[in-house]
Amino acid sequence: MSLLVAITGGIGAGKSYISNILFKYGYKVYDCDSRAKILMTKNKTLKLALIDIFGNDIIDCNGCINRELLASIIFNNRCLLEKLNSLVHPVVIEDIKLWSENNRNENLLFVETAILNESGVDKIVDKVVYVDANEELRINRVMKRNSTDYSSVRKRIQNQSNNSQITDFTIINDGAVPVIPQLESVLGQLKTL
Repeated sequence: MSLLVAITGGIGAGKSYISNILFKYGYKVYDCDSRAKILMTKNKTLKLALIDIFGNDIIDCNGCINRELLASIIFNNRCLLEKLNSLVHPVVIEDIKLWSENNRNENLLFVETAILNESGVDKIVDKVVYVDANEELRINRVMKRNSTDYSSVRKRIQNQSNNSQITDFTIINDGAVPVIPQLESVLGQLKTL
């Protein structure tokens, strides 16, 4: 049976960077954000529920969910965001369980998620690795990556919960402390569990 390990941290902390290293090392990594986007279109029950709440306008000309439009609808509406999450998160959890079952011969499996608690991922993983970087560095990374402004990124950071208090391991990704030795130390400890 596999040990299921969450990779979490705030926006711009470097979750995907750590996940990419793990992938290059040969580990399987489930990316919650990417899979949620796919499931919103591929899972017919979820897609119909989204249309029921947000209307037919969220479907683009290819029959896919227009994520940009959906994001603009929920951006400043906490109630609609919670409705969206209440539909998407359970589907993602079931997808993780299926993926984990299909890869049960692996010793370690990783799940990359920005919203560990709210999504319910914290309840199905065995261990949590928190990727950390200071806020200014995170803001600069996201501004560069997404070509967006400072205040928009800052607002997203303020809206995200802090998962650092429920972590088993922390990796500092500040550009000063080498990441690879930290990750290899975490992997070494995980392999002994």
